[in-house]
Amino acid sequence: MLFGLFGRDGPIRNRRAAVLPLDINVKEKEKRMIKFGIIVSALCIFAGGAANAEEDMRQFVAFPQKLQKKMMSNMRDHMAALNEIMEYMAYDEPEKAAAVAENRLGLGARKAHDTGNLAKYMPDGMRQAGFNMHSAASRFAQIARKGDAESAYEALTEVTSACVECHAGYRIR
Repeated sequence: MLFGLFGRDGPIRNRRAAVLPLDINVKEKEKRMIKFGIIVSALCIFAGGAANAEEDMRQFVAFPQKLQKKMMSNMRDHMAALNEIMEYMAYDEPEKAAAVAENRLGLGARKAHDTGNLAKYMPDGMRQAGFNMHSAASRFAQIARKGDAESAYEALTEVTSACVECHAGYRIR
């Protein structure tokens, strides 16, 4: 078990602890927390991996200053949305996770993120990775609404894989 994050006897009590279902056995809770920990670890690795490289070999993509700021704002919101999704999934609230995924990451969120203007400056691979992420988030939302946590976690890895693909190949500063 991930003692540092969750404590020896399960998740540390916080504002959401009261929503843990009482009918889930300890093994099921432990499996969910392990999956949650794996996803968080993967995100931390992908977020910091390029910063440790001596020479950044990713393709530089130039955006006008205003759009660069918009892109960075979008990326920060994507990370915050992923964090919310994982929290809702860890506390067995897949409907809320689905809503965050669809509204902030899914295909319906593209207009708010100004993807039409941003896409004009993206190479094809970067544009495709972005579309893959938005599509995967919408698929995750559909699956999460069905309440099957195992399938939802699998679908969530498609979202984060698209993030990793783009961030591994491209940079904007």
